[in-house]
Amino acid sequence: MTNIADNETIEMPQPLGLYAGELFQRATEYMAAFVQLDECKPSYEFPKYFLATHAMELLLKAFLAANGVSKRHLARKLSHDLNAILGKSEAKGLLISDELRAYVSSLQAINCDYDLRYPGGFRIVAPPSAECIRVTEVLREMVRPIISRAHIDATIQFTSDTRHLKGKAIRWSD
Repeated sequence: MTNIADNETIEMPQPLGLYAGELFQRATEYMAAFVQLDECKPSYEFPKYFLATHAMELLLKAFLAANGVSKRHLARKLSHDLNAILGKSEAKGLLISDELRAYVSSLQAINCDYDLRYPGGFRIVAPPSAECIRVTEVLREMVRPIISRAHIDATIQFTSDTRHLKGKAIRWSD
């Protein structure tokens, strides 16, 4: 067994199931923020639709991470391209409805040049808020059991693999 100083931080790659769970939670929070902003400031379209777009990206990436797609691939190969992320999700077994495909395309169209983040003279044409909420919630509930299973499995494996490090700080190296 390795002798590790009490105050040493251990670096290791984050298990994908744990990452998937964190992405899912973050997506849920972004969508909740979308709902709150829509209720109190419906005219704040750019920040509101940025939240919806990011929530969709994180949900799909959570599904992919739960299905073994590396963090590096998610960040470098797929980046923020929602259509590419959706295509990869479909290749990994996610059932894509025509409605979800159209919704993701509309989000990609309004954010392809980061128009939701930076001023560029872009006039936003986006799906109604109720549609954003409904489509995202359907996807969230569809992927929830897959991500939950991956998260539970990764938690059990991680706990087993690191039981000898009890009390040590761990930092993800990836």
